Amino acid sequence: MNERTKDRNFEREVIDNIPYLERVAYNFSRNKDDIHDLVYETLYKVLKNRDKLKERSNLKPWAKTILKNNFISMYRKRKSENVWVINTSYNVFEANDSGLLTKYFSINDSTFNDDVLKTFKSISKEDKLLIQLVYCDGFSYKAASDFFQVKVNKVRSRLFRCRNKIKNQNQEINDY
Repeated sequence: MNERTKDRNFEREVIDNIPYLERVAYNFSRNKDDIHDLVYETLYKVLKNRDKLKERSNLKPWAKTILKNNFISMYRKRKSENVWVINTSYNVFEANDSGLLTKYFSINDSTFNDDVLKTFKSISKEDKLLIQLVYCDGFSYKAASDFFQVKVNKVRSRLFRCRNKIKNQNQEINDY
Protein backbone atom coordinates (compact mmCIF):
# COMPACT_ATOMS: atom_id res chain seq x y z
CA MET A 1 0.00 0.00 0.00
CA ASN A 2 1.49 3.33 -0.98
CA GLU A 3 1.57 6.43 1.22
CA ARG A 4 -1.29 8.14 -0.60
CA THR A 5 -3.63 5.20 -0.03
CA LYS A 6 -2.66 5.09 3.66
CA ASP A 7 -3.47 8.79 3.97
CA ARG A 8 -6.86 8.30 2.33
CA ASN A 9 -7.67 5.35 4.58
CA PHE A 10 -6.67 7.34 7.66
CA GLU A 11 -8.79 10.29 6.56
CA ARG A 12 -11.76 7.95 5.92
CA GLU A 13 -11.34 6.46 9.41
CA VAL A 14 -11.25 9.93 10.96
CA ILE A 15 -14.38 10.96 9.05
CA ASP A 16 -16.16 7.79 10.18
CA ASN A 17 -15.54 8.87 13.80
CA ILE A 18 -17.28 12.26 13.43
CA PRO A 19 -20.63 11.04 14.87
CA TYR A 20 -18.79 9.59 17.88
CA LEU A 21 -16.91 12.86 18.44
CA GLU A 22 -20.18 14.82 18.19
CA ARG A 23 -21.72 12.63 20.91
CA VAL A 24 -18.71 13.16 23.15
CA ALA A 25 -18.77 16.92 22.50
CA TYR A 26 -22.48 16.98 23.36
CA ASN A 27 -21.56 15.69 26.83
CA PHE A 28 -19.34 18.72 27.30
CA SER A 29 -21.53 21.40 25.74
CA ARG A 30 -25.20 21.61 24.81
CA ASN A 31 -24.54 24.49 22.39
CA LYS A 32 -24.60 23.23 18.79
CA ASP A 33 -22.10 25.83 17.62
CA ASP A 34 -19.67 24.85 20.37
CA ILE A 35 -20.12 21.17 19.50
CA HIS A 36 -19.28 21.82 15.85
CA ASP A 37 -16.32 24.01 16.81
CA LEU A 38 -14.99 21.34 19.16
CA VAL A 39 -15.39 18.54 16.63
CA TYR A 40 -13.80 20.40 13.74
CA GLU A 41 -10.95 21.73 15.85
CA THR A 42 -10.37 18.13 16.96
CA LEU A 43 -10.45 16.87 13.37
CA TYR A 44 -7.95 19.52 12.36
CA LYS A 45 -5.56 18.56 15.16
CA VAL A 46 -5.95 14.82 14.50
CA LEU A 47 -5.16 15.25 10.81
CA LYS A 48 -2.35 17.70 11.48
CA ASN A 49 -0.70 15.41 14.05
CA ARG A 50 -1.43 12.04 12.44
CA ASP A 51 2.27 11.12 12.50
CA LYS A 52 2.19 11.27 16.33
CA LEU A 53 -0.38 8.48 16.53
CA LYS A 54 1.56 5.29 17.12
CA GLU A 55 -1.21 2.72 16.62
CA ARG A 56 -4.25 3.23 14.46
CA SER A 57 -6.37 1.20 16.86
CA ASN A 58 -5.92 4.06 19.34
CA LEU A 59 -7.48 6.67 17.04
CA LYS A 60 -10.81 6.92 18.87
CA PRO A 61 -9.43 7.43 22.42
CA TRP A 62 -6.72 9.73 21.07
CA ALA A 63 -9.30 11.89 19.29
CA LYS A 64 -11.49 11.90 22.41
CA THR A 65 -8.55 13.15 24.50
CA ILE A 66 -7.85 15.90 21.96
CA LEU A 67 -11.54 16.90 22.02
CA LYS A 68 -11.57 17.02 25.82
CA ASN A 69 -8.42 19.16 25.88
CA ASN A 70 -9.96 21.46 23.25
CA PHE A 71 -13.03 21.86 25.45
CA ILE A 72 -10.92 22.68 28.50
CA SER A 73 -8.94 25.25 26.52
CA MET A 74 -12.14 26.78 25.11
CA TYR A 75 -13.72 26.91 28.56
CA ARG A 76 -10.66 28.54 30.14
CA LYS A 77 -10.42 31.06 27.32
CA ARG A 78 -14.08 32.01 27.63
CA LYS A 79 -13.85 32.14 31.39
CA SER A 80 -11.00 34.65 31.18
CA GLU A 81 -12.95 36.73 28.63
CA ASN A 82 -16.17 36.85 30.61
CA VAL A 83 -17.19 39.45 33.13
CA TRP A 84 -19.88 38.71 35.70
CA VAL A 85 -22.40 41.44 36.48
CA ILE A 86 -24.92 41.26 39.30
CA ASN A 87 -27.47 44.03 39.27
CA THR A 88 -29.76 45.23 42.05
CA SER A 89 -32.74 43.09 41.05
CA TYR A 90 -30.60 39.98 41.53
CA ASN A 91 -30.44 38.98 37.92
CA VAL A 92 -27.13 37.36 37.10
CA PHE A 93 -25.81 38.03 33.64
CA GLU A 94 -22.65 37.08 31.83
CA ALA A 95 -21.07 39.62 29.50
CA ASN A 96 -18.59 38.41 26.90
CA ASP A 97 -15.97 40.51 25.18
CA SER A 98 -18.38 41.56 22.43
CA GLY A 99 -20.73 43.05 25.03
CA LEU A 100 -23.54 40.52 24.61
CA LEU A 101 -25.35 39.66 27.84
CA THR A 102 -26.71 36.22 28.66
CA LYS A 103 -29.12 35.93 31.57
CA TYR A 104 -28.23 32.91 33.70
CA PHE A 105 -30.69 33.14 36.53
CA SER A 106 -32.89 35.55 38.39
CA ILE A 107 -33.71 35.59 42.08
CA ASN A 108 -36.52 37.82 43.20
CA ASP A 109 -36.18 37.00 46.88
CA SER A 110 -34.78 39.98 48.80
CA THR A 111 -32.81 37.61 51.06
CA PHE A 112 -30.40 36.89 48.22
CA ASN A 113 -27.82 39.44 49.26
CA ASP A 114 -24.21 39.93 50.20
CA ASP A 115 -24.34 36.99 52.61
CA VAL A 116 -25.01 34.61 49.75
CA LEU A 117 -22.18 36.13 47.73
CA LYS A 118 -19.88 35.74 50.74
CA THR A 119 -20.90 32.09 50.94
CA PHE A 120 -20.07 31.59 47.28
CA LYS A 121 -16.69 33.18 47.85
CA SER A 122 -16.01 30.71 50.66
CA ILE A 123 -16.49 27.73 48.32
CA SER A 124 -13.37 26.33 46.68
CA LYS A 125 -12.64 27.28 43.06
CA GLU A 126 -13.12 23.68 41.96
CA ASP A 127 -16.55 23.51 43.62
CA LYS A 128 -17.55 26.85 42.05
CA LEU A 129 -16.58 25.43 38.67
CA LEU A 130 -18.60 22.29 39.38
CA ILE A 131 -21.66 24.36 40.37
CA GLN A 132 -21.31 26.43 37.20
CA LEU A 133 -20.92 23.40 34.95
CA VAL A 134 -23.93 21.57 36.38
CA TYR A 135 -26.36 24.36 37.24
CA CYS A 136 -25.46 27.12 34.76
CA ASP A 137 -24.01 25.28 31.77
CA GLY A 138 -26.39 22.31 31.98
CA PHE A 139 -23.78 19.56 32.28
CA SER A 140 -25.04 16.16 33.38
CA TYR A 141 -23.43 14.60 36.45
CA LYS A 142 -21.71 12.14 34.10
CA ALA A 143 -20.26 14.90 31.91
CA ALA A 144 -19.06 16.78 34.99
CA SER A 145 -17.47 13.60 36.36
CA ASP A 146 -15.68 13.09 33.02
CA PHE A 147 -14.50 16.70 33.08
CA PHE A 148 -13.04 16.38 36.61
CA GLN A 149 -12.00 12.76 36.07
CA VAL A 150 -13.81 11.54 39.17
CA LYS A 151 -16.72 9.15 39.75
CA VAL A 152 -20.30 10.37 39.34
CA ASN A 153 -20.99 9.78 43.03
CA LYS A 154 -18.13 12.13 43.91
CA VAL A 155 -19.79 14.87 41.82
CA ARG A 156 -23.13 14.26 43.52
CA SER A 157 -21.63 14.35 47.01
CA ARG A 158 -19.65 17.53 46.30
CA LEU A 159 -22.77 19.28 44.99
CA PHE A 160 -24.73 18.06 48.01
CA ARG A 161 -22.07 19.46 50.38
CA CYS A 162 -22.00 22.78 48.50
CA ARG A 163 -25.79 23.12 48.61
CA ASN A 164 -25.82 22.31 52.32
CA LYS A 165 -23.05 24.80 53.01
CA ILE A 166 -24.98 27.54 51.23
CA LYS A 167 -28.21 26.50 52.91
CA ASN A 168 -26.69 26.32 56.41
CA GLN A 169 -24.86 29.63 56.14
CA ASN A 170 -27.97 31.35 54.84
CA GLN A 171 -30.87 29.85 56.80
CA GLU A 172 -33.35 32.44 55.58
CA ILE A 173 -33.09 31.28 51.94
CA ASN A 174 -35.60 28.59 50.99
CA ASP A 175 -34.64 25.59 48.88
CA TYR A 176 -34.55 26.47 45.26
